[in-house]
Amino acid sequence: MSHLAQLMHQLSATSNLPLYQQLQRALRDAIDRGVYGPAEALPAERQLATELDISRITVSKALTGVDITLDAALES
Repeated sequence: MSHLAQLMHQLSATSNLPLYQQLQRALRDAIDRGVYGPAEALPAERQLATELDISRITVSKALTGVDITLDAALES
């Protein structure tokens, strides 16, 4: 199963969490599990939006949140 397919299975329209937060958590989990390593870029915003069939605005908001949490983790 591709990385993006794994992410898609973690997103739920019926969740109490907003979709961008679900995507943030799924991406952070993928990073923590080593799916995306330090030298490997995350998928592009447009690619994520297209393949996950969600808005680019949602993806952008999720990626911004992932960047903030990664920066905080690096500083500690």
